[in-house]
Amino acid sequence: NLDGNPFRILEPILYNEAWQLTQEFKLIWEGENGLIGEMGANYLHEDLRTRNEFNINPIDNTSIQDYKLKTNYASAYAWMSWVPVEDFAVVAGGRFNYESKDMTLSTLRVSPFTGIPDRPPTNVDEYVSDSGISGDISFNYKPTDEHLIFFKYSRGYKGPHINGLILNA
Repeated sequence: NLDGNPFRILEPILYNEAWQLTQEFKLIWEGENGLIGEMGANYLHEDLRTRNEFNINPIDNTSIQDYKLKTNYASAYAWMSWVPVEDFAVVAGGRFNYESKDMTLSTLRVSPFTGIPDRPPTNVDEYVSDSGISGDISFNYKPTDEHLIFFKYSRGYKGPHINGLILNA
């Protein structure tokens, strides 16, 4: 029972098929004077195919929704830690992000009695892409073994998305 209602009202049939390809490369460096660094890159490709059947109104119609979503994500990053003395450290890192999403969505409403569509299918194609930078820096001071004083600044990145209500567009 999808909607948590004590009555069997919303019982969709859900089907998902997906595959992913991902790869990460990393290089770590340990230098002198408490300097450690890391840099790398990664890539993700995901292909998702979904078919959902919603029998929302069993007298009027059943909705069949098919969509394909392809996602590509890539990033490159660098990170550094510097510990010049035992009680003090500076840690900083940054990342460049790129993401694209391509979605094809089709919705068809059919009569539950005849199986015949009551109107033409609604089709939508949506593509979004974006890139951005994220990162942080922190200064850490440990005056005693039990206490840590730090200052940290960070800036995040939120990739693009496709709203689930794109059929209303």
